[in-house]
Amino acid sequence: MTSLRKTAALSLCLALLAAPAMAQDENQVLADSMDFAMHDALYTMYHEVGHMLVGELGLPVLGKEEDAADSLATIWLLTDESDDDSWNALIDAADGWYFNAVQSTGSGVEDFSYYDDHSLDIQRAYAMVCMMVGAHPDVFGETADNYDIDADQQEACADTFNQALTSWEQLLEPHLVDGEPGAEIEVVYEDAG
Repeated sequence: MTSLRKTAALSLCLALLAAPAMAQDENQVLADSMDFAMHDALYTMYHEVGHMLVGELGLPVLGKEEDAADSLATIWLLTDESDDDSWNALIDAADGWYFNAVQSTGSGVEDFSYYDDHSLDIQRAYAMVCMMVGAHPDVFGETADNYDIDADQQEACADTFNQALTSWEQLLEPHLVDGEPGAEIEVVYEDAG
């Protein structure tokens, strides 16, 4: 997670904690803040696994690898039937990109890194929400409405999701194992310094 995103997440958590006379009690605010942070961390983990797969398996990437890793993380969370909370993780991750974009916009467009490996935070948020509503319009229609994505675009998002899903399935299919145990991986914990 970039330091700017960490700062935005921390600012959001602190703002939630400092808000006077909230209808929610302090424990609920803390729980919501923790959920938001953990959801963002889950999305980030899947995103980084996408980078690992590209590097370790030598997968081709057309366009920005960051966008490819975003789409894989989104697909995995959309299709994870074992985790009832994965869709909430997507909403929170998209909101994180959105809030970060809103916060950084005040500094002026000249401060944006248009040449960066990452798309702009606002683009990442909208791309994620488009894939979400494209995969499950009944579930994420309200989320897309909150992002002011019009009905025609929401319908077109089904093609965006299906194209990303098909592309990733084709890239990963030759590397899948069916019930075979993988190689053992040794995990070594060292002092980070």
